[in-house]
Amino acid sequence: MSNLPTVEHVKTWSQEDVKIFLQNNKIELDLEDKDIEILYNQKVKGSNFFDFTITDFKRWKIPLKPAKKIVKLIKDIQKESTIVIGK
Repeated sequence: MSNLPTVEHVKTWSQEDVKIFLQNNKIELDLEDKDIEILYNQKVKGSNFFDFTITDFKRWKIPLKPAKKIVKLIKDIQKESTIVIGK
């Protein structure tokens, strides 16, 4: 995924912002609308987005493939922010 947001930016996102981001990237993340709705109903916001694990997504019945992609996205955003800060 190109043009990853920074950790600081994601942490400012509302529940609606997370939903919009996931909708805009749902093909790349293999998400269906119902999966995004589940995350929305779990009140996922930017401030807690980085706290979730594969176990959380599985518990919410998000299929394994998109769950793994979201976890990878979380790690990639954190890694990218670390690289930017380190420069």
